[in-house]
Amino acid sequence: METSPSTSIWIDCDPGHDDAFAILMATQSPEIELLGISIVHGNDRVEPCGLNAKRFLWTCGVSGIPVYLGTERPLLRNEKFCPEIHGIPGKFIQFKQTEMANSFYPNFPISFAGEQGVSGMCGFHFPDDEIFAVPEYGINEGHGVLKMREVISKHGRKVTIVATGAQTNIALFIRMFPDVVNNVEKIVFMGGAIGLGNTGVAAEFNIEIDPEAAFIVFHSG
Repeated sequence: METSPSTSIWIDCDPGHDDAFAILMATQSPEIELLGISIVHGNDRVEPCGLNAKRFLWTCGVSGIPVYLGTERPLLRNEKFCPEIHGIPGKFIQFKQTEMANSFYPNFPISFAGEQGVSGMCGFHFPDDEIFAVPEYGINEGHGVLKMREVISKHGRKVTIVATGAQTNIALFIRMFPDVVNNVEKIVFMGGAIGLGNTGVAAEFNIEIDPEAAFIVFHSG
């Protein structure tokens, strides 16, 4: 007998290979209902990060999960990206140039019409110079923070927010919609460091690029 998911979640991310695995696990777990995905600045600009999220959902054979572009820069600071890990423009696309990428990431589609899933990608290829010459690639309309508020406020039970990037979107959500925060069960965050950081003496990247947002979230109760 099938059981209904026990946890409803919203993912806020900047894919990113680690973020992609979070999406994969969320879409494949029978215990999780994934309500939507918002994109935040971080590994790269929000547009290519959103494109990566859509392409990865396509690769997993998952449809019907909306992806919304969110905040493009930190609350108070200039934006900072991570080209030494993810390339420019970031993530999966640049990974194609490495040995790891060639064995791990397939070529992703330009559009999302037609057959979905890994079986639909057999023999699919697009030239590198056309990767971002795509007028429409399936990103849903609406700002990620506003859509987060809309979905969480109308959902029939409390929602867990899973944040795998900077916490800018979450901080704005908390500050702008304090009445909706009561509909949040908890926030699960990927980041932080004990001792040395991964991109600085004491800072982990997701905290370093917007510590003011992290402060708001950590003190939100």
